[in-house]
Amino acid sequence: MSWYTPPEIFENMMNMGEKKTKNSKSQTFWLGILGGAYIALGSLLYTVAITGTAETLGYGASKILGGTVFSLGLILVVIAGAELFTGNILIFADAMGKRVSWKSVFLNWIIVYGTNFLGAITVIIFVYYGGIYQSLDSGALTEIGKSAWNVALKKVHLTSTEIFFRGIMANWLVCLGVYIGLAGKDIVSKIVGILFPVMAFVAIGLEHCIANMFLLPVAYVLNPSSADLTLSLIGHNILFATAGNIMGGLLVGVLYFGIYQKSGETSRKNEEPSSLLL
Repeated sequence: MSWYTPPEIFENMMNMGEKKTKNSKSQTFWLGILGGAYIALGSLLYTVAITGTAETLGYGASKILGGTVFSLGLILVVIAGAELFTGNILIFADAMGKRVSWKSVFLNWIIVYGTNFLGAITVIIFVYYGGIYQSLDSGALTEIGKSAWNVALKKVHLTSTEIFFRGIMANWLVCLGVYIGLAGKDIVSKIVGILFPVMAFVAIGLEHCIANMFLLPVAYVLNPSSADLTLSLIGHNILFATAGNIMGGLLVGVLYFGIYQKSGETSRKNEEPSSLLL
């Protein structure tokens, strides 16, 4: 077959997690920066796609278009190779299966979470000095900048409960995108597997902590004196989105572990080339 069966996908996921914890700290550091930058680039493209399209295509179609182009971020992470905190929640299953230590899982999460933030901030610097969202001379927002500002305002004024549960659903879909991507044996199949779950989470309006590490700080830079978008509000959103994302990732990893795990340890069959793994 040109794709893996569901039990084989689970084996691929376990192999992926085991390999990730064996990367050097230097590799994890730089791959984490790339992961944050790639998701930021997808988020940037999302703000471009939704600008003006609601009026011409309709609100729903505009959201679906934005979600489709946002998937660029996870496609780059998986195909080009990078470390993404939300996807790495799946490594939890490897620790449950005693393939890796709990220490290595939490160390990976800490390094990748921090470096994803650095990657997102790097893209914000490029966006700011490139004048993509705001003119450096006049300070006037571009049309794309206005879209980015409105997106951020909606996110920071969600309640803690809304952010948390939207975070669960977001990473449920993101991790399913990673999981389905592991079903393909070629790049095109992987991209198709990633595309629809990611499109769904963005179009629905869910909360992804790494994407928000770009979308919220970049809007803050546009108007740092605004009482509607403060550092406190940004931190609040990212905190609760992170908690929800962890729960959503565990929902995928732990459930499939419970379904397919055998005799305390999984086999090591069906390993994919490491260059195609998240």
